[in-house]
Amino acid sequence: MAASLATTETGVANLALIRLGESGELSDLDSDTTRNAKAARPAFAHARDEVFRTFKWKCLIARADLSVNVGTNNSQYTVMYDLPADYIRALDL
Repeated sequence: MAASLATTETGVANLALIRLGESGELSDLDSDTTRNAKAARPAFAHARDEVFRTFKWKCLIARADLSVNVGTNNSQYTVMYDLPADYIRALDL
């Protein structure tokens, strides 16, 4: 049962709640209005991204062409680039 729970964000949140000794299973992490869901929702993305940053997960590696940021450059660099919305960390430059 635990393996099937861990295939969705709601399942992972439910496993965390079980581990914390909380009762009551979430039906949907995004729309559930329970106290547990309200506590889990903001922490979930942060915890997920921290796990993603800890290792070079092959399933998470993507390459992107960066666009030059033409806004005000107040740094020591001559060119700045906009990062993709789903950026987590740079592996190599």
